Amino acid sequence: MAQEIVIGSETAVVSLKERVAAYERKLIQEALWFAGGNQRRAAAALGCLPTTLNEKMRRLGLRDQYSVAPHERPPAGPTIVTFSHGV
Repeated sequence: MAQEIVIGSETAVVSLKERVAAYERKLIQEALWFAGGNQRRAAAALGCLPTTLNEKMRRLGLRDQYSVAPHERPPAGPTIVTFSHGV
């Protein structure tokens, strides 16, 4: 069952699937920003294969429209992406 959430004076119905997609989209955007747009590094930070990241980006509508500008800030919210020097 979808959940109703109130945003300002409006009520929206958001399903679990929509909420998961929004969260995945945010994590991928953050990882790409911190990796300077490098999909391999972003995939490694997220713990998935680059092909998996590419498929998720396609499914979420990020592959064709997402670009990274070095001066832009990452999306707001907690950051959980980390990188090691070996990546």
